[in-house]
Amino acid sequence: MSFCVLFLCRLGSVMLNHFCFLDRPDPPKFPTVDNIGHDSLALTWKPPAWDGGSNITNYLVEKREHPLSSWIRVGSTRFTSMAISGLSPGHQFEFRVYAENIYGRSDPSDGSGLVKTKDSGKKVVKKKQYEGIYVVGSVHTKCSCRLGS
Repeated sequence: MSFCVLFLCRLGSVMLNHFCFLDRPDPPKFPTVDNIGHDSLALTWKPPAWDGGSNITNYLVEKREHPLSSWIRVGSTRFTSMAISGLSPGHQFEFRVYAENIYGRSDPSDGSGLVKTKDSGKKVVKKKQYEGIYVVGSVHTKCSCRLGS
């Protein structure tokens, strides 16, 4: 990023055509989810448009489980991709990424949009309730019982 700056003093003026400001980076761009599994997925993103005048040293990834509002740190990497595991099957998640350089951390990227992990394939067993009249000796007894765990 270049700026034209004019410095004035009593002895004259000096024009600097290239003046570099050093700062924290812009946010990463376009977080994208791929290879969605039961409890894992792959997240990729593009580097920031401006690195703040210093190399990107780290990316920090966060997740948010829908419908919760809090973001939780997933991990960090030097690369523009990350394999994420340990997710709950059949749940919806959103991801965002920060870039870091020696001057600080960027604002978060836009969210990835909601993605749903695959269901685990386990069937939910509903408890069944049975009622009936049973004869014990000469006494009629009505009882009920539940089957299942």
